[in-house]
Amino acid sequence: MCCSESGCYDAFCDRCCPCVSSGARDTILCCACCLAVLAGVVLLLVLLLAYCFIRHAEVAVVDASLTRLALATSPATAFAYNLSLTLTVRNKNWAMSVKNTQPLEADYSFDGQRFERVRLADEGSTHPARKTQVHHLVSGAYSAYVALGNAGVAEFKEENKTGVFQVEVALSGEVRYQAHFTKCKFQAKCPLKLQLAPPGTPAVVFQKVKCKLAPASRWAPKTLTWHDGQANGAVRNKTLKTPRRSVLSVLARQIPRALSLSLLPLSSVSSLWLWSPSVRSQLAAVRHGFVERRQRGIGLRVLFRRLPYQDPGYNRGPELLWC
Repeated sequence: MCCSESGCYDAFCDRCCPCVSSGARDTILCCACCLAVLAGVVLLLVLLLAYCFIRHAEVAVVDASLTRLALATSPATAFAYNLSLTLTVRNKNWAMSVKNTQPLEADYSFDGQRFERVRLADEGSTHPARKTQVHHLVSGAYSAYVALGNAGVAEFKEENKTGVFQVEVALSGEVRYQAHFTKCKFQAKCPLKLQLAPPGTPAVVFQKVKCKLAPASRWAPKTLTWHDGQANGAVRNKTLKTPRRSVLSVLARQIPRALSLSLLPLSSVSSLWLWSPSVRSQLAAVRHGFVERRQRGIGLRVLFRRLPYQDPGYNRGPELLWC
């Protein structure tokens, strides 16, 4: 029983205590729900910013020293060299780590011809988020084969007069970002101008060089196979380039097509449009391709795409996500 207008009787402790009105309880519950929804939205935005947007690594050569570079032309062109590099790779993502799905290697080349390959990281190694890995590379050889032609030998003689050699360091590998399923090619090129400094001479100050990353390709190759229609004709192949699509772009394309296909027979105008000979031939080609792909287990994906008629040798090829 109530003790007063502003209090309620508590049977547990046998006394009166302040009551919370139903309106106040509803207000508190509504505020709690709003705060929970707001916290969920903020958490979702943080996760999207952390794991959906990829920031590519930053590669730089912070130090380099060339103490010997000599060319031998007999019996074949070869380099005798001593080269040391300090190379840094920085993961700029603040939440995602990067895993090497293939070994990360660096190629040394002169005049476009490779004369050395050095491994930086093994397959399966991980680069943590917001961390910078430093690689100290020391390599040398007395006779490293390099396929220099006459133009390459002439270029070496010209640069040997000044003592400044243009050497390119090219990084190549394959990585996969955390929370992503696609594998991305990792390529970077570092053009260096190295001053020859034999032992006993004053050290040459090296200026830091930022490497240029190769842009991620928007195009994925697809191979089309068809028959030329002759009795004894041959099967021909043609490689096309089609844009790679992300999950969101694929869904944005497929959902409207599925809705249009489901609502198409309901419209009288659409029914008249279906009697056009050109449209009927296209639909027949799509239906024929759908039957073939259903037998091969591909499923309903063909209904969401404008595919030309191809025989069973048609290969859709890989569709990779953005890297």
